[in-house]
Amino acid sequence: MKVMIVEDDMLVRLGIKSMIPWKQMGMEIVCEARDGLEAVELFTAYQPNIILVDIGIPKLNGLDFIERVKPADPSCEFIILTCNKDFEMVQRSLRLGVRDFVLKSTMEIEELQATLEKVAQSIREKKVAVSGTVEHLMKNDVDTMKKNVLLRGWLNGVHVNYSLFREKLARCGIATLYPNFQAWVIQLETRIRNGAGLEPADMEKIGYAIENVAGELFREALIGFVPDVRQRRWHVMFHYPGHTGVNPLLLIDAIERYLGFDITIACSELYTKWDHWDVSAPKAEELLELKYYLPEESLFFDQVLSDVLPDSIIERKKEFSLRLSLLQLNDAIACMQSIGSDLKSPFPKPKIMKNMFREMMLEIAQLRERHDPEANSSGMPFREHQTLREELHNISTLVRETGESLFHDRYTLERKQYIEAARHFINDHLFEDVSLNRISEQVSMSPAYFSKLFKLETGQSFTDYVLAAKLDRAEQMMREGKSVTDISEKLGYLNLSSFTRMFKKIKGVAPSHYNSSGS
Repeated sequence: MKVMIVEDDMLVRLGIKSMIPWKQMGMEIVCEARDGLEAVELFTAYQPNIILVDIGIPKLNGLDFIERVKPADPSCEFIILTCNKDFEMVQRSLRLGVRDFVLKSTMEIEELQATLEKVAQSIREKKVAVSGTVEHLMKNDVDTMKKNVLLRGWLNGVHVNYSLFREKLARCGIATLYPNFQAWVIQLETRIRNGAGLEPADMEKIGYAIENVAGELFREALIGFVPDVRQRRWHVMFHYPGHTGVNPLLLIDAIERYLGFDITIACSELYTKWDHWDVSAPKAEELLELKYYLPEESLFFDQVLSDVLPDSIIERKKEFSLRLSLLQLNDAIACMQSIGSDLKSPFPKPKIMKNMFREMMLEIAQLRERHDPEANSSGMPFREHQTLREELHNISTLVRETGESLFHDRYTLERKQYIEAARHFINDHLFEDVSLNRISEQVSMSPAYFSKLFKLETGQSFTDYVLAAKLDRAEQMMREGKSVTDISEKLGYLNLSSFTRMFKKIKGVAPSHYNSSGS
């Protein structure tokens, strides 16, 4: 079995080469590389089975090297040599299929030898399995393909004969359909590779990972996924034995926590007819357009988008056009900037809003043309024409930027208002149980979303903020001469000692520093 070492430290390479009984283990070191680019060349030339690779090699780091060469030989196994296993490194390594990690700072030769033997045995077992079960694997591939084709046809409304369709489902391992169905559309938000676009192969892998997590969470409720690679989306079908579905926030949280991706989910209403997937899926997909107004939301359901502009916005648009025609430019700007304050659910479809802003920019362009200083048909002095055209150009830019950012700014303001309201509630109820569920109900948000929003806005977790607020109140009460025992009881601590430990840990001094009685 061929082994490659990728390590820029010569002493580490020498130690690995000299201390491991390579021949006895049926292995041979075929090449060594000092940096990532050299490693890529040697990998192509020698085609090793096992690679020991340091994370911090120059020119191309260890993980980037693995990502570059892995597609050329998926059977090759990688063992990472590292000084520390931080979360992001481990997370990315697992996505790349890294077999194991060895900490260089505490590395024992026996440990490295055992790891190599384990990896070698895994490679041998894979070869035996592949040679002995090719026909079985081909059958699994065919079955998977048949299921994917069936699900795609179902999504597109191809199947109409339920009896025949049920037989096809059974052949794909879906024996029962419960009477309550729901369509989800999952949108991938995160871009990887330092902001570069995702390739179709990346999407396929991510899709498998998301489907596996969903399968673990929702079990028999999940029927299957249909990918839409171009849109970075997956159409999902669920069925439930009862009248309530599964919680999509569980999937959103799990994908962020375990895979490191952000996703948005739009859910249709529950429906009872098996052949309505092609009707419900587009309705769910349309809800994703709400990201135009609510860019930081990750779940949409039980909402609609309007096909028309609200009357209040139509009136503001008319006022804008009038003020613009009268060259009352400051008033026109004020009309345009106040449009966001009139928006509320149900929101108009984004394309309607975008068309309105395009119309406003067209009106400005036409007005600029009428005041071309070269034509000068109105008798206005040349310099005044030129100044007016510059002002109109600036307004046009402002309208375009407003169309792109107005709703995000509005959402940010609303977010600050929600968090401020939550802070007031916490401070007013410090002697009560201020739980995440209770506070999220007060601001009409899901606990998971409120928790994420709270940390984003305040820089603290909800739990840390409540703890700090309670101890600030405790400090104030101690300065006023209240007893430590009474304070700890009022703030909900089980005993005085736990309150004292927590206070000293956060504040740096014991409660007795403020209250000489100590009780």
